[in-house]
Amino acid sequence: MHREAFGPLHEGRCAYDGCQSGAFSTWSQHQDHVAVAHGGEWRFRCGHCGLSCFSRGDLRMHREREHLPTLNSDKMTPCDVCGKMVRCIKSHMDALHGGGEREGSGASTCEHCGKAFPNVATVRKHIANMHTPSQCSDCGMVLKGEIYLRRHRLKAHTPAREMPYRCQVCGKGFVARKRMLDHSNVHTGAKPYKCRYCGTGFPNDSNRRQHEKAVHLKIKTRNK
Repeated sequence: MHREAFGPLHEGRCAYDGCQSGAFSTWSQHQDHVAVAHGGEWRFRCGHCGLSCFSRGDLRMHREREHLPTLNSDKMTPCDVCGKMVRCIKSHMDALHGGGEREGSGASTCEHCGKAFPNVATVRKHIANMHTPSQCSDCGMVLKGEIYLRRHRLKAHTPAREMPYRCQVCGKGFVARKRMLDHSNVHTGAKPYKCRYCGTGFPNDSNRRQHEKAVHLKIKTRNK
């Protein structure tokens, strides 16, 4: 269970890149090694991908963002039943749809994907939202369900003044509040997202992650 939670690379080895100390049989041996070889400054390695982080907090944020996306508060998941974007799909389903993703209890099953729902009404709504092709009346694009159609129309055909969130400086509209807040940093000059390796600041998390991958992790990105 421990390695399942922390990843297959969680092996009790030194987290410093290039360190050849091998695995430690006890925690005290690991502590002594860090004190002698690295001046007492710890590193924390991701057990899923091997990334070495400077603090436990950085490791936790990396693991939740890259390997446990459903736990990341910045990432939203669409509800298959009502289409609402939520942070925790299980809590949302339990509160509003009777725990619709759980099996059993006489649940109705979607014939397309096999998901179980508490009754026929909710499975029908799910099929309409997720599996019934819907055509955009503005541009003719066909989306695979009503949820995707609503999202498409909001992003592609909704005037900025009718967006759920608007920048108070330039009036640009956004679907999500976080996107709007990050955009506002461009106007204020704020750079709250700091590189974990060199401390350079960025106005949004996407730019920070691109910087870390390209400059520090040497990961090449595809040209769009």
